[in-house]
Amino acid sequence: MNTDGTGSVKIADGNYAGLLYSDGWLYFVRDNIKLYRMNTDGIDSMQVDALISNIEFNVYDGWLYFANYEEDGILYKVRLDGTGETKLGSRQASKINIAGGWIFYQNGLEPNSFYKMKLDGSVNQKVN
Repeated sequence: MNTDGTGSVKIADGNYAGLLYSDGWLYFVRDNIKLYRMNTDGIDSMQVDALISNIEFNVYDGWLYFANYEEDGILYKVRLDGTGETKLGSRQASKINIAGGWIFYQNGLEPNSFYKMKLDGSVNQKVN
């Protein structure tokens, strides 16, 4: 698509949610829990080896950070090639954002509570 909004091209059919762009790839959720990626021309679509909770995910520095569907939405990370899956905490996570070496998230069981933790899962603390 051009910057003026003209020239848009449909690159995929279906129902998708949670669209995110990172390093030349589009990441999105299909069937409510399956994460996929495809390049920006719609070719080379593949499922990423992670079952996520709805659209609760973020991509940063070669890692996918996500709320794991099979673990009641607990925060996990996995490399984009599907290896190195690691549980990062014990709280349900939503609204996952990453900045300045920290993961910021909302606790799924405490809708008005926000937390932050280091990218490796250490220093998990409530944000006042």
